[in-house]
Amino acid sequence: MSWRLEPTPRNSGIEQGLAACVHDPLWLLARQWQVGEFQAKDAGTPAIVRVAGFSAPVNAWRGAQQTDWSPFDASETPLDSLVEPEDESAPDFRERVEAGAHFQRLLQAGGFAKYAAAFVTAHSFDPADPAFAADPFFSTLALRTPDSVTLLTTAQALASGGDQPVPIDPDDRRESQLLRALG
Repeated sequence: MSWRLEPTPRNSGIEQGLAACVHDPLWLLARQWQVGEFQAKDAGTPAIVRVAGFSAPVNAWRGAQQTDWSPFDASETPLDSLVEPEDESAPDFRERVEAGAHFQRLLQAGGFAKYAAAFVTAHSFDPADPAFAADPFFSTLALRTPDSVTLLTTAQALASGGDQPVPIDPDDRRESQLLRALG
């Protein structure tokens, strides 16, 4: 008997795999520097190198959801801090599921696992949401995690002492342990 491990892609295109994107190129270069790859002691010295190019300073930038250009001065602010914040209006389905799963891990770590099922029931995802059909993997996870969008209003109500849909034991509430678990 032989076993074979095969990947299960989420879409039929091969463009993403062929792109070989690097999320953080600077980290990759730093790792190469740390292990001495730039010193060419591993027989990786190039025989001939010809480089032609030009450079231009970045003096403005614009986010995906923005219409106007913002001026940029590298001596004042790193470009990373301007570019990396997400400028989406609301979290997508995957982010909502991941945040709900993280909330459950926080409950577990704080010793409040007894509330996990109640939070899932009170903050369930809507199965009629088109995202359920679009992503079967996260749809399966969504059935077991609370929706972080509705969970946010509950956390705010809990922090302010207002009404919220999950009954919390008065001892847990009085000691504010659950609030610390919520972060």
